[in-house]
Amino acid sequence: MPLRFSSTQRILLAIFCFAIAIVGFMVKLPSVFRHIDKELHASFYFLAAAFLNVLFAKAKLWRHVLILVVLYLFGIAIEYSQAYSNQLLHARIHGRYDPEDVQWNLKGLLAFSAIWLCWWAARHFYKQLEKPSKQAAAPASQEPTPQVADTRHQTPNNMTKQIFINLPVQDPEQSMAFYSALGFTNNPQFSDEQGKCMIWSDSIYLMLLSHQKFASFATKPIADTKAAIAGLYSLSLSSEDEVHTLMAKGLQAGGTEPHEPRNYGFMLQRTLVDFDGHTWELFYMDMSKIPAATAEM
Repeated sequence: MPLRFSSTQRILLAIFCFAIAIVGFMVKLPSVFRHIDKELHASFYFLAAAFLNVLFAKAKLWRHVLILVVLYLFGIAIEYSQAYSNQLLHARIHGRYDPEDVQWNLKGLLAFSAIWLCWWAARHFYKQLEKPSKQAAAPASQEPTPQVADTRHQTPNNMTKQIFINLPVQDPEQSMAFYSALGFTNNPQFSDEQGKCMIWSDSIYLMLLSHQKFASFATKPIADTKAAIAGLYSLSLSSEDEVHTLMAKGLQAGGTEPHEPRNYGFMLQRTLVDFDGHTWELFYMDMSKIPAATAEM
């Protein structure tokens, strides 16, 4: 199962690692490593930049730049802290402020940045090439991706009725991967970095919107769905096996099951919760097993 972290978990992990790094820098370097002190500085900041970029930057250039600036300032602060600690404790527990260390910190950051920027440029270039190829391949597909119906020229009598479920999510890309594993299909025509259009059927669509984009439509605060339920969304499936299969895919993609499956005799129901706390009920109902009293209601 892929390892995934929420925004809060990523922040806490970063704080924990920074705390360990601060303690490590405040301890005097063992003499066996002093001849490679500068190289160790560059290596540490190279790896620190890689770690934070994996946690936070993803493919966003401004986040990458921000991480480099934060790490560079962190390195300067550490040097000053080392010098100040000697004065405060009236003992030399570490070396003095060393501008060469800061320079080697920067070398490590720039080395990683060069690699990251090459990856970013290649990814961006590949996406630009991929767009026309997808458009060209769409007519030849035997089962083309369903598109949102254009209802602008339809009259009220023949207008297609569709359901759009709009959900606020922390990470649209991560949520798109999760719902793709469940069988939803992405419609790139109505998707961007702030929102993903996911298709369940010709008339049911799921809009995964960033909190910023969702808030631009909403008139009330966004609910904390990890602490409380804002709604239950149910997917009707064709068999009990399909319920179990889809549930397994959801769990493998990073979802959680808050309680045991519920079997009512005529209906099997399992509950799946996504990264943002949105709750889905996967169920199969056997109409032939519905009790008579229930069927007459």
